[in-house]
Amino acid sequence: MIGTDHGMTPVGPLVNIARILSKHDIKARDAGDGATLFLYLEPGQDLARAKRALSSYPHAFSVYTPDALPAFMCLGQSKRLGDLVLHARPPYWVAGTASLPWYSDLLGISWLWSETFTPDFGGIVASHGYDPAQPYMHGIFYAWEAGVAKGHEIKRLDIVDVHPTVMSLLGLQPGQPVDGKIVSEMLVPAAGR
Repeated sequence: MIGTDHGMTPVGPLVNIARILSKHDIKARDAGDGATLFLYLEPGQDLARAKRALSSYPHAFSVYTPDALPAFMCLGQSKRLGDLVLHARPPYWVAGTASLPWYSDLLGISWLWSETFTPDFGGIVASHGYDPAQPYMHGIFYAWEAGVAKGHEIKRLDIVDVHPTVMSLLGLQPGQPVDGKIVSEMLVPAAGR
């Protein structure tokens, strides 16, 4: 079996979160990179005001509170999620302030540069972490040999289904709890194994 856990999509413009936070006077720490960024507001910051300000960039990202995350993010309810979660919309991506070079503030990235820009150097060309229902996020999966139906093509395979399917091929029970299901249409019927 050969597979990937996700696809990639081309990206271009970077969401300059340092500039956006500065422009709206939002005091927060950020963590993350690529499609998702977590914001941890400093004490005394108004969550509703911060969410309203950040929601004015719907072309570049969506803003969520941890209790209202889309199901595809599979992040649960951990307190580690921060106060707000930003999820980029392709072709945008987010670089956390920790990933910027030490001299970035001297160059004015956080107070002068635009809210989104395409880096001339040091950027990325593709990323993952976007909605897995989108075709550009689909990966590959190939299986052959004993127990696998020959010549069968599955249009879409959820990565969570690999574990229970492999365990079935091996004649073992999957770990519990398990999110996926056995993809029986890719297997030779049990009597033929």
